[in-house]
This record gives sequence, structure tokens and C-alpha cells, in this order.
Amino acid sequence: MKRSALDALEANSLAAKPVALRPRDAASLIILDRSPSGVRVLLGKRRADLKFMPGQFVFPGGRTDAADRFTGVAGQLPADDLRKLIAGQGSGASANRSHAIGVTALRECYEETGLMVGRPAQAGIATAIYGGHGVAPDLSTLRYLARAITPPGRVRRFDTRFFAVWRDSIGGERPGGAPDQEFSELRWASFAETANLDCPAITRTILSVIEARLIVDPLLTDVVAVPEYRMRHGRFVCEMRD
Repeated sequence: MKRSALDALEANSLAAKPVALRPRDAASLIILDRSPSGVRVLLGKRRADLKFMPGQFVFPGGRTDAADRFTGVAGQLPADDLRKLIAGQGSGASANRSHAIGVTALRECYEETGLMVGRPAQAGIATAIYGGHGVAPDLSTLRYLARAITPPGRVRRFDTRFFAVWRDSIGGERPGGAPDQEFSELRWASFAETANLDCPAITRTILSVIEARLIVDPLLTDVVAVPEYRMRHGRFVCEMRD
């Protein structure tokens, strides 16, 4: 990633007074659509009356809930992605914690867009996070793409893992749309079109990660290093997780 982009992230990060908060686990889901004109990405526009990033376009996502650890799934995270997730957790690292983070991405996507990444439910697989609509959550189609830790000095701090998934992994859509109403608009946009949208700096950073990844790994099937963005010694840096 270019130093200029990291400098922009750093400037945003240093604008607030330091607050001693421990980052909470969180996840975002980047849904990609193979269209005839190229890959498009799903972004949601946050309502203008929200206190956090009002009116900006972001990926669906949010913080991990305690119940996410216990959510049954139809398929597990890919082994290499699970290994990277565990390796980046430090103390308290576990497969269960990684499972919860993956489930967070699916649950938050459903709550904010109504889209259910999964497959038809089989006996013994709970569908509660999808409102009992007959779709079982499936982590096996997710690819771990990037990580970003909110720097000190913010009112809210998250340790966010970004996952990508293809649109054809969506197993259903909630009638009536999203249960939550955080987004005033959902938009499928090409990477070129996202340049004209009001996006937070970190969203733009992750968009550049996706675009670069697709050039060398168009199907998102290769084993590649994952970029991790964080503050170290007062500088916003990008470190690669093999």
C-alpha cells in the first residue's frame, strides 16, 4: 500500500484525544459480484442521523457478540484462513474465537442488508441468526482478506477482520429487507465508481486491497499473506500476516 494512503489513515487516527480502550473483535463482509462489466462490490450508506460515520458508504459489519461463538454453521472457515486468524489473536487465541468472528460477518451482513450467506438448512443446524428463514450460515465460502485495528484515541475501538465472499454464496434474502435500518441505501458499485462515494479512509484502504488481490488471485482461492493495519510507535503501518 502507498505511503500516502497510510499517512491519510494516520492523520485521521491522530485527530482525537487518546482514550484507553481495548479493541473489541469485529468483522465486516465484502460481497463481490461478477458482472459482465467487471467485479462490483456491495456498500451500504449509513443513515444521516447516526452518530457514527453518518451518510458514509461502508461494508456491512459490526462487533462480535458472545452468542456468535455458539452459532452452528453448515461449513467451517478455510483451514489457512483459520490459521491466520488464530495467529493474529495473541493471548486468548482459539478456533472458537475465530469461529465467532466469522459468524459475526454473516450475522451483521444479514442484520444490515437482509442477505443470508449460506445454504439450505439441514437438520441440526440452527438458523436463528437468519431469523429462521431456512438458510444455514456457511463460513466455508468466506476468504479472510484484511485486518484493521482502530488506533488509540477513538471513542470506539475495534479489531476488525474483513472477509470477502462471492454473491453466488448468498442462499437467500429476507422478505422486506434488512431487520435493522442502519443503511438508507444499498449500492453495487465498480471499483471505479467507489471513487465518487463518500467512504471512510479505512473503507477505501480495504477497497484497494480487494482490487489488488483480484488482479493476482481473481477467484480468491490462492494462499496469500493478509495485510494488517494498526498503529505502532505513533505511525500507521501495514504488516503482512503469512
